[in-house]
Amino acid sequence: MDKPDNNQQILLAEDDKDDVLLFEIAIESLPFAVLLTVAEDGERLMALLESIFPDIIFLDIHMPCKSGRECIQEIRANPRFDSIPVIMYTSFKFEEYIDETYRNGANFYMIKPNNIEALAKKIKILLEMDWKNYMYYPPKELYVIA
Repeated sequence: MDKPDNNQQILLAEDDKDDVLLFEIAIESLPFAVLLTVAEDGERLMALLESIFPDIIFLDIHMPCKSGRECIQEIRANPRFDSIPVIMYTSFKFEEYIDETYRNGANFYMIKPNNIEALAKKIKILLEMDWKNYMYYPPKELYVIA
């Protein structure tokens, strides 16, 4: 895998301030530059997508106003966003959520790690994927990143 382009833009949809802080610390430890924009709820995420086009979206499942489950449906219903990878980013490993988000076109389902090093490692792997040349939709057995 190649090093990602400079200043990749991540859009993180996350309402928990502690989780946002952990994510920020994790990306600061990466060996390349990342621009992070945070949406504190699903409605704000969808509004931001009108003005920015991120390289990747990390989408929490449980947020106020509009859930991540609703957002993934809305994102995948709009052909304009077909080239944006969406990573479901959650603490919940419920089979119902995994099945639903897989069916609705999320690229991966990532369980939130409980330490910064593990989170940084997972983010790095996802950013190093060649999303521009190949949109990854793994088989279901490889969909969950735990």
